[in-house]
Amino acid sequence: MADGHLIEFPQIRVDCFTSPPIPPKPPWLLLSPVGPRPAPNAQLFLLTHVHTDHLTGLSDTFTGHIICSPDTKRMLLRLEAEVTRQDLHVGVLENRRCKYEGLRAKVVHKGTKAERVVDRIEAVPYGLPREYELGYDNGQPVRVTITLLEANHCPGSTMFLVTSADKAVLHTGDVRCDALFMQSLRRNPAIQQFIAAPTGATISSTAQGGSGRRVLDRIYLDTGAMLGTGDMPDREPVLQDLLQQMSLYPPDTVFFLNVWCFGWEEVVKEVARHFDQPVHVDRYKRSIYAAVKSDPFLLACTTSDPQVTRFHACERRFKCEACRTLDKQGRRVWNADRRVVHVNMVEVKAAGWDLQHRDFVGKLGRAALGEGPWPFNIDCPIARHSPLPELQSLIKIFRPRAVSPNTLVPQAQGIDYFLLPELFGDRLHVGGYETVVAERNEYFQHRFGSAYLEELDQLRKAGVDLLPDLGGSERDEYLPEPQIRSSGLGGPVAFGRRAGTADQLDRLGLPSTSIGGGPLVLSVHKREFDEYDTDDESPRRKRLVVAAEVDQDESSLSVKVESDMSPLQSDWSYASHRPPAEIRPDTRPPANIKSDTWSDFRTSVKRQTTPRFVVDKEHLRALAMVCDEPGDVS
Repeated sequence: MADGHLIEFPQIRVDCFTSPPIPPKPPWLLLSPVGPRPAPNAQLFLLTHVHTDHLTGLSDTFTGHIICSPDTKRMLLRLEAEVTRQDLHVGVLENRRCKYEGLRAKVVHKGTKAERVVDRIEAVPYGLPREYELGYDNGQPVRVTITLLEANHCPGSTMFLVTSADKAVLHTGDVRCDALFMQSLRRNPAIQQFIAAPTGATISSTAQGGSGRRVLDRIYLDTGAMLGTGDMPDREPVLQDLLQQMSLYPPDTVFFLNVWCFGWEEVVKEVARHFDQPVHVDRYKRSIYAAVKSDPFLLACTTSDPQVTRFHACERRFKCEACRTLDKQGRRVWNADRRVVHVNMVEVKAAGWDLQHRDFVGKLGRAALGEGPWPFNIDCPIARHSPLPELQSLIKIFRPRAVSPNTLVPQAQGIDYFLLPELFGDRLHVGGYETVVAERNEYFQHRFGSAYLEELDQLRKAGVDLLPDLGGSERDEYLPEPQIRSSGLGGPVAFGRRAGTADQLDRLGLPSTSIGGGPLVLSVHKREFDEYDTDDESPRRKRLVVAAEVDQDESSLSVKVESDMSPLQSDWSYASHRPPAEIRPDTRPPANIKSDTWSDFRTSVKRQTTPRFVVDKEHLRALAMVCDEPGDVS
């Protein structure tokens, strides 16, 4: 499948800058119901935003024509690799190095008649249609109009509306379609002619009806969080709850805002506004905020001086001394006499959040009365990707002729695409369901083979659970390891995407039962997917979270790996798919595991004060081997 190419406008690629195959390698193929065809060389490259997974193949020597928003262009040219920032921080480097310095506008043939400015990146404001020529077809020029729309994902994030005289598509990039965003989108004049009638009335199958309303041929949809997320809380009430919770703490409390990735800037702004204090940020983050010219308050509400505020959003791996607490060994060596509270961005279903929020407010109330400790972590459920209900609402207001996924999660093994027709079919234009089914089947034929598609069809008809286990909340990745163990919240949030997906399918009337009480695993292969939005922010050391239940008499343990955050090794790489292992006092250690390692593992598990905790790889290996060797469990 041709990465990033639009089917309707194959000379345009989105968020993919890799070089096409060179013969004798086969060309990329565009898959559609009419059959595969070679993809042409791209003339235009559309960039939705600056998260690294959308910069595939881009280098500072790239020579293509890039189109993006003005904020995205400025941010892109200021991006620095994490290792560069680390070297600069410790003094290995003296000057900062930007990743895409070579993409800056430059003057060529200076001093000659041919002198001109070459700028590979064209910044186009939101809502301003701009026409481009994509070459010729049968001797006639192919012209398209491209309009950029705000995507509500991070600063500069963009949706692209691409139209011609007879075709029109909308590429969402990464998008968060919460209530306020949807209200704004419906009133956006740039997209008005493509909005369907509220009653669901249809128009003729031609490109344009008598009212002037047009039907989108396709929406390329952000499906990265489609499975397992459920209804997510809206941003505004969540921010107000956060501010109220922070206000309950004693006035000398120091807060660290764990906004490690672009997209949570609203938290920084609202905290500064509410407490009338600037938020301290590191040099790099302040440089990026200065690039967001469309939101000058983002820079104005921050400071580079850590001593003038008790609110910090500095580099999480190189915190300033004003909010630092632990050293690499987990010992508290800084600010031992100060209360430092972490505010962490999480992904939680709305229903689950209501329960967790009430419990947390109760803990705050008891702490204020002196009847308990102050929690050292506050969760803030602000999602940057749309969950399934929001995506369905987005599709419904347009009712396009087809929908294609922007993101297929590798762990899902194609199941997210397989379910696409059932999840969106009744919200498409007439004949849309059949189109999506045909395109899905074509994709499966080329990617997995017909046998795999037939197997999924049979299992689905039999009511077998096809939902992949995509892990739980994002919170585990945001907390330093020692803080997961002593968070004061009873451990990381236990609202996983799989439970959310089952709930969604149940509401849709689709079966989600499972065989043997567990998820169906069709195949096992090495995990290659990193859930971080930027490789710059991805930690070098990934953590492994284990769930444990201790019997009341503490004579035995029931332990199970909840998630493996990084590619593991060989036979224990998919320990998270093993059943729970019961460990009794007389359980023998697995083969090749030293007795002292086994004893240390048992002791560490029994000492945990939370139902979920972090283990190292050696301990996980011990656990996984127990799961694989039930005969060793007496």
